[in-house]
Amino acid sequence: MKPYLVGLLAVAAAAAAVLLNLPPRLPATASTLGATATPSLPPPATATSPSWNAAAFRGLGSLAFVSHGLLYVMRGGAVTQITHSGTTIHPEWSHDGQWLAFVRASGAPYAQGGQLWLTRADGSDAHAVPGAAGQAWFGPSGESYAWSPTADVLAATPLTSPGPGGLYLVPPTGAPVPTAFAGRDVGSPVWSPDGTTVAVAVTAAGTRADTLETVAVRTGAATVQYRAPALTGLIIAGYSPDGGRIAFWVDPDHSASIAADGLPLSILDLATRAVTQLPKTLTYPAWLSWSPGGGSLAVVEGVNRWIWAGKGVVACDPTGRLGCTALLRAAGVQAGSYGPQFGNPGMVTLDPAWSPSGKTIALVQAVGRGNVGGWGGCPQATCSATASQAYATQQLAAWLKTRVLWLVDPNGEDARPLRSAGTGIYDPRWSAGGSHIVYIRNDAIWEVPVAGGPAERVAGPIDAGPDAPYGFYGYLRWSEGWAWYR
Repeated sequence: MKPYLVGLLAVAAAAAAVLLNLPPRLPATASTLGATATPSLPPPATATSPSWNAAAFRGLGSLAFVSHGLLYVMRGGAVTQITHSGTTIHPEWSHDGQWLAFVRASGAPYAQGGQLWLTRADGSDAHAVPGAAGQAWFGPSGESYAWSPTADVLAATPLTSPGPGGLYLVPPTGAPVPTAFAGRDVGSPVWSPDGTTVAVAVTAAGTRADTLETVAVRTGAATVQYRAPALTGLIIAGYSPDGGRIAFWVDPDHSASIAADGLPLSILDLATRAVTQLPKTLTYPAWLSWSPGGGSLAVVEGVNRWIWAGKGVVACDPTGRLGCTALLRAAGVQAGSYGPQFGNPGMVTLDPAWSPSGKTIALVQAVGRGNVGGWGGCPQATCSATASQAYATQQLAAWLKTRVLWLVDPNGEDARPLRSAGTGIYDPRWSAGGSHIVYIRNDAIWEVPVAGGPAERVAGPIDAGPDAPYGFYGYLRWSEGWAWYR
């Protein structure tokens, strides 16, 4: 099942109408020549340009970020502007950091689809993916394209209408290769860690029953791993790091509304075909973080679509035998009111990220706001739209100040805040060696040493997706605005 939103088909149709037999290329401007800025003289931010401090990111890898709809790459102490017009969304790095995939959206900014493009990291060889494989779509539960973790090849699942659907393998140069499921509705592609197979959810015509299938990249052979009942969708979250399990959600009636309020997370053992059901979570793959060996999975437990109540990070045994451990509780810190206990605002914990060593989990803790549906309203009995908007902005700003970065052991012990990171934290990610955490704060990318030391702003402002600044009931899709090659 494709987790995109209503209106995407019209967007993709407009994009498809301009496709040619030869892939179009970006204009021969500075974007394709690798225009750079030195880290010693970062430009000031304006209404249409970001500012950055490339020196703060030196040694941490390569960074792709989107600001005011334009794509930039930071690597080796310099910044290259890749696009100069249009709206760029959701950059993704190839396995070796040499290529970027991204979407140039057609129509209104942040439409849920557009034309898929590829470019080298220096902006050269930028071109649109030709044909149906270039009809990109994306949403909070997945995207239509993903790079292999071991080779320069992209898996793409274009729209069924107006396109032919199916699964394509897209090399950086040359024509996309169709592999399976022609004419069928195929969901987000997910690669196995060894790059040999791609897992997808395929919707059967008529019964609307999804199957979870894996496709061998070398032979194109598809294997059904799990069958859902009639009128039931599947949303794939990803493989375990050892490749032995796949996490997914079962979505009754293919209902976006039911899924928005949370579904039980299921774990499929590929060796035995046994399925283990873990707690209910919202269907955000970004809120699942496997331990490096795949022996544990950190998730945000809780139901109801708002993220500011009844949500808490738990570390779960994927086999189900050892259950789940609620993090932060062992340190005496009030944890989120998990499960059905929505009356107690308490605290919430979000955004789990497992360290490369497997010894620490980073997460965000914030004050719960209780069972409220949004940011709107006003303290008076009646107020104008302007006053209501101002009140909502005030409430959001107050809540952001409570979002603090914490580090905790997988057993819930030794919890400690990393206060030097500041407040308003989103989307923490570990550096390859585990020495730094890079995260979003104040609509910008920041980095902070884990062992201590001041945080530094790296680049911003960063585009946060279609629901900014309030998010979809608080959830913001930061992956649409930045990607990190480590």
